[in-house]
Amino acid sequence: MLCIDDRYWLSSVYEIAITIPCWSPMSRYLHHMSLRCCLVACLTTCFTLCDAAEVYAHNFTTSTLYSELEKMQSTALLVSDERGETLIAHKADISYVPASLVKVFTALVALDAWGPQYRFKTQIDYDATSRCMRIRGSGDPLLISEEIDRLVTQIQAKNIAVLNGIDTDSSFFSAHIDANGRGESWNPYDAPYAALAANFNSIALEVRAGEIISAEAHTPMTALAREIGSQLEAGEHRVSLRNSAQSAVYFKQILSAKLASKGIQVGHSRCDEPTIHYSDWITYENSHTLQDVVVAMLKYSNNFIAQQLFLMLGAHSYQAPASVEKSKRVFDEYIRKYFGWRSYNLIEGAGLSRHNQLSARQIIDILNRFYPYKQLLVAQDQVILAKTGTMRGVRNYAGYVQRENSWLSFALIINQEVSYQYREHFTRNLQRHLNSPK
Repeated sequence: MLCIDDRYWLSSVYEIAITIPCWSPMSRYLHHMSLRCCLVACLTTCFTLCDAAEVYAHNFTTSTLYSELEKMQSTALLVSDERGETLIAHKADISYVPASLVKVFTALVALDAWGPQYRFKTQIDYDATSRCMRIRGSGDPLLISEEIDRLVTQIQAKNIAVLNGIDTDSSFFSAHIDANGRGESWNPYDAPYAALAANFNSIALEVRAGEIISAEAHTPMTALAREIGSQLEAGEHRVSLRNSAQSAVYFKQILSAKLASKGIQVGHSRCDEPTIHYSDWITYENSHTLQDVVVAMLKYSNNFIAQQLFLMLGAHSYQAPASVEKSKRVFDEYIRKYFGWRSYNLIEGAGLSRHNQLSARQIIDILNRFYPYKQLLVAQDQVILAKTGTMRGVRNYAGYVQRENSWLSFALIINQEVSYQYREHFTRNLQRHLNSPK
């Protein structure tokens, strides 16, 4: 039997595995679907064996509940009913690191600001004299290769055979944005944020026998991809771009390759000259709604999507360019308007920073207001809808548990090491307890 300390590394691998998207087109987050599925299956089996001794008895009572919580120093729990009345409370007003539970708040602010059916737009400009095209990014977090294919179809409809060049405009975001908690690794979780970004600012590559090829059927090889691939060892990789400047270059290279594949010649003329007079040409609207974007962000705990939403909220409220400071201001104003909290700290939108601080009661406030959108959360089973919040030493879980025909809000904060499935087992037994005869 593995002890908690022995298997921490395993839980970390599992966390990465389950957050790799499995639905098309976002399934490109992994290199082979079978590899991901096997990894999750093997780790799930391992954890099932490990956690078997830790599953509570079905006669889970209020006393055993509090006994479990008292065993841990850095743990809080709050459960409230549909009227907001407290049913269970344990250290509910102590602030802890929320980790990715912050994404629920980011989703809430975005949904309230734009509505579930909102679609992100990218503006395409054209100058007939120079035959130049300009792409103006506005932060769309889901400009994946399939969306670029749709954009190419709309450009084809303009009956343009030759483009002398393509310019990109990423000025909707500040040139240097660094939200606290983002690392500098090749890991896609550390992808830079940018106004114009393709495929979550990450590249999937296969390096073999000195050859570098795209690991995605819908994504062509580009010069930047080859340059990055030359720095990698043999094997399959998904790596992040290094900075926002590369983001615009990569988008332009993908678009140029896709246009060329459809018979539209793309030259290399400079198209940022002041003598070029652009006019609005195409307003490209993403095929995914904000609701789709939020579902993906919450299900896969996608940091890139969360931070893009966070930054766009600031720019939409206080004009471009987007900045962390503007977005923090939006968060603070929302909290002041709807919650009136006096003590908290939220400094970015994905939950990457350990400087974020929220209490279980504040998370319940968020959940109570998120209630109309609760079905956007991941279903642990038919009676639990929840979001995880995980980093080293943090195993949070919050959402809704069903009681008869209603849903109760719960926030389980665990800021210490426990076995990976402890929170799921605890919540499942909490739900049974709340539905047991009194």
